[in-house]
Amino acid sequence: MVGKRRHIKRGEPKRIRFLKELVYSLPCALEPWNEPIFEDFSNPTEIVKEGEKPPFLQLLESLPEEERVNLAWKSASYSGHCGEEIYLKYFARQCAAVSSIRLPLEHTYKVEMIDVWEMTRETMYEDASGKTALTLPGREGIAVLAVKNP
Repeated sequence: MVGKRRHIKRGEPKRIRFLKELVYSLPCALEPWNEPIFEDFSNPTEIVKEGEKPPFLQLLESLPEEERVNLAWKSASYSGHCGEEIYLKYFARQCAAVSSIRLPLEHTYKVEMIDVWEMTRETMYEDASGKTALTLPGREGIAVLAVKNP
């Protein structure tokens, strides 16, 4: 945007460095990961008449295009993987309190929550597999790292 500058807040460079060092410390380069996110809507718990869509999808489709785009941008997460060894899901500006990560059923993973703002790592699970529920702090700058157990 012409005439507008984004000012770097005090402390941002060290937080960017923290996340960069984490990603660079991984034993292999991450590739984009298109984690499936809408399969839960194929079996809704509420009764939906044949030919109808679940209420949540109806609501999304009723929004004007601009609002759908804004909602998608605000709720974006960025995911990468390295084969079935490592999965990283970064929530960026999304303030998720509850989410999930879908890991292969054939392996178990150590799952850590990375708080980029506080520059901390906290183990959430030692032996996770399949669809794993995540309880998150509901603020920006959170990532989840899943590393396959040996």
